[in-house]
Amino acid sequence: MKIIDSITESEKETYCQTKNGQWVSVVREFIKDLKFGDVILTVHDGCVVQVQKTEKVRF
Repeated sequence: MKIIDSITESEKETYCQTKNGQWVSVVREFIKDLKFGDVILTVHDGCVVQVQKTEKVRF
């Protein structure tokens, strides 16, 4: 498994057939703003096709 930060620029352009690894920036944003919850990746044929965020509020 590759660590996302170690992907070269040329690999990012075609990473899972999304321009500039678009899903990677979505995941980073979701994680940055999330206190409690889940970030779920849906993968088809080895490529990320969907990213979901479920946020929980705890008291």
